[in-house]
Amino acid sequence: MSEDGEAAAALPCGERVAFAAYVNNVLREDASVSHLVPMDVYSDELCERMSDGVLLCALLSADGVSVPSSTPSDSSAAELSREEKLSNVRAALRAGEEAGYALSAVDAEALVDGSEDAVLAATGL
Repeated sequence: MSEDGEAAAALPCGERVAFAAYVNNVLREDASVSHLVPMDVYSDELCERMSDGVLLCALLSADGVSVPSSTPSDSSAAELSREEKLSNVRAALRAGEEAGYALSAVDAEALVDGSEDAVLAATGL
């Protein structure tokens, strides 16, 4: 707490900052996610923007992984229901695991909920 009793803002997690910078770099020219990147690496935008599976799919696709066509690449997270987000995230995680990425520790529900731990577990890409 600061001297005036207000809670101090938490410092950004270095790993989250690095992963957000990586996402910005890899996807900077991907028109399908231009509404999601670039993001402010020092904010919580990474956790919010990873929650619908769109960025996860784009990252996998950028590395040559075939992601199921039912996973949207241009939808706004606000337009998707929780079940649609879960379906997208699970499809992306399956595709990533089948391609050999270490994504088995990623909890799809926690990722949809914006959990930083779940997002950082996805750094196994």
